[in-house]
Amino acid sequence: MRSLSEKRPPARRRPTAFLLSALLVAGLAIPAAAATRSVSDVVLVDSGSVITDDLYAAGNRVVIAGRVAGDLIVAAYEDVTITGTVTGDVVGVAGSVVVTGNVGESLRVAAPEVVVSGRVGDDVLAAAWSATLDGEVAGEVTLWSWAADVGGRIGGDLEGQMRTLDLHGRIDHNVDVSVRRLTVSDETSVGSDLGFRSPRPAVGIEDADVGGAVVHRLPLAPNIRIRALVLLAKVVLGLLAAIAGLVVMWALPGLTSRAIARVSESWWRAWLRGLGVLALPVVVVGQALLLLRLAPLQAAIPFLGVLGPMFIALLGLVLMLGFVAPAAVFPWLGRIGQPRRGPVRAFVYSAALVVLASLIPWVSWVIVLVLFPIGIGGWVVAAPISETAEGASPAAV
Repeated sequence: MRSLSEKRPPARRRPTAFLLSALLVAGLAIPAAAATRSVSDVVLVDSGSVITDDLYAAGNRVVIAGRVAGDLIVAAYEDVTITGTVTGDVVGVAGSVVVTGNVGESLRVAAPEVVVSGRVGDDVLAAAWSATLDGEVAGEVTLWSWAADVGGRIGGDLEGQMRTLDLHGRIDHNVDVSVRRLTVSDETSVGSDLGFRSPRPAVGIEDADVGGAVVHRLPLAPNIRIRALVLLAKVVLGLLAAIAGLVVMWALPGLTSRAIARVSESWWRAWLRGLGVLALPVVVVGQALLLLRLAPLQAAIPFLGVLGPMFIALLGLVLMLGFVAPAAVFPWLGRIGQPRRGPVRAFVYSAALVVLASLIPWVSWVIVLVLFPIGIGGWVVAAPISETAEGASPAAV
């Protein structure tokens, strides 16, 4: 590792997305009259070193072991570690942010992992997958995270939205959070009100020391306007699916006839094949999450660089097959009980039925999880592209 005072070789090229994020962070910062700028593989402020103005740093890793007498504006591909002192604000994005030293003013970061076990002199604003606060924060804390563990001491309010929150520290003022699951230990102390919005009661909250009221609110029901917009969106999507299906039946009559025949021959096999296709992007996401959980971030990122384009390609394949799925499944559905009905007429009848049924709560999920996989499965083995399509057009209306 090299300190800022050493002469370093020219920085290696970094991924475009990383450089763009660095420029974005720098652009959001308030311009300073004087600032030290450093771009390197590892940006290190040695213990005992002092930066007398703001520091703009970008690299694979940024380590502050000394003192920055100003703000730290940072973008790191792997991690930002502050074991020394930053007298001003810390603003940045990184693979992880760990503060075991002192931040004189605000900490405002976005990272998969944020850990604050040191001291922050003002507020904390963090967007993270996992957030751990067991140090001291003089001001308020706002968190958006999947999982949060809040201990230590918070001098202001605790706010934000998390899926899970473990609370076992001291909050001098109010707690107002939206959570899926809240766990409160008997070591928790809240100076004023403890309010949480959750579908379930908190665990252990009766043993906490709460100076004000404990307020449990259920998640808000959808607004009537939002419900109306959802219904309108379902109707529009249904009409678009019907139009797409008719266009496909007109443009690819031979392949459409093969897809309909496959569905009619064995709809449950087509459904299983369709579910397999829909599961491919989910499998890629699961592999990415497993890598992030089991491997160090610096080792997982190169694999994520491969899985990302793979996920985009598979998602595009699923969307394309979803576009043509109605042409295979709607004619089959419309012929149930009326086998002599023509495919176009059967398509129109079933499309109208599906659009109306989708307005019923939960039925739209049945349509997505049953009908569309059947249609996708019909196309998966309908015919190789190199084969000559059989049949000039679907049967007459």
